[in-house]
Amino acid sequence: MKTQLAKFEESDDTAVAEDGKKAMELEANMSKLLVKRKRIATDMLSAISECSPLKKCELLDSIGVELEPGEWVRMDNEEEGGFKSVSSMTYRELTEEEKKKLQQQDVVNEFKQKKLEAEAQKNWDRFYNRNRDNFFKDRNWSGQDLQELCHDMDLTVPLTFLEAGCGVGNMLFPMKSAFPNLRLQGFDFSPRAVQMCSERATELGIELESTQVDLSVPSSESAFSEQADLATLIFVLSAIHPDKHAIAVQNMRKYVKTGGSVIVRDYGIHDYAMIRFGRGAKLGDRFYVRQDGTRAFYFRIEELVELFEAAGFECVHKEYLHRQTINHQKQLNVPRIFVQARFVKH
Repeated sequence: MKTQLAKFEESDDTAVAEDGKKAMELEANMSKLLVKRKRIATDMLSAISECSPLKKCELLDSIGVELEPGEWVRMDNEEEGGFKSVSSMTYRELTEEEKKKLQQQDVVNEFKQKKLEAEAQKNWDRFYNRNRDNFFKDRNWSGQDLQELCHDMDLTVPLTFLEAGCGVGNMLFPMKSAFPNLRLQGFDFSPRAVQMCSERATELGIELESTQVDLSVPSSESAFSEQADLATLIFVLSAIHPDKHAIAVQNMRKYVKTGGSVIVRDYGIHDYAMIRFGRGAKLGDRFYVRQDGTRAFYFRIEELVELFEAAGFECVHKEYLHRQTINHQKQLNVPRIFVQARFVKH
């Protein structure tokens, strides 16, 4: 009996020893594999770091690596086929072909530039008369974006929200839908746009304080009964002559409460739209005129920060948004780039 028991115990000890040996070998092999994978991953990340922000995020996503803080990818359905956006602190590098296109762009004569400046309001009125409220889609992305940018603000409580350059209200009304307690204010350079925005507010049964304002003209008086807790400048500064950007930003001070925020999104340097302008469209460095007479300036993020800091605002967030517009039906894959920032009034 003892002999048989001893054999069982000896057999168990042998099995345990063999299992232990196998476990040690497996652990050693796993360690070697992890070291190898880590070395490969390090080499890949080193190579990826030299890629463009958009390509970098695509490659990181493909190998299951989490994105670095401040860099993210978003797919949306704002346009047919969707788009992919990447946050970065650098703007897009141009291809050799794109550099040649920029070199071929000649600056128009001074007479045309002065004429465009004098007729700026007329051209925007014509734009809205021609397109009415069909050109711009409602910016339904705005609620999510503002919550990300203003994570320290409770947008569900009663706040005064101002859209500077409101157009026909494509941001105002979706914001009211997302945050019903907001009190709405809006102004625009175009009297026709303000009229259409007011008419739309009446149709929707939404209370709106609106008026016509030219941000490029120095003014000390606000057009509204109270200052805003939160204001936006969405593709507004780019439509103003660069020589008047400082005036426009300084004018924003009187519309925002101390401690209030201004969110800016606009065109960024090396945006695809900037590259595709042909002859007779360049007004100056990164400043262009479209066929309908409206104009567009393409910003560096540093320029935006300098403008607002000089006017007494603090920059609490800044980024380039690299957006790849994808339209599978038309086989288009267009690189867009925008600047986005949040400034707090002191």
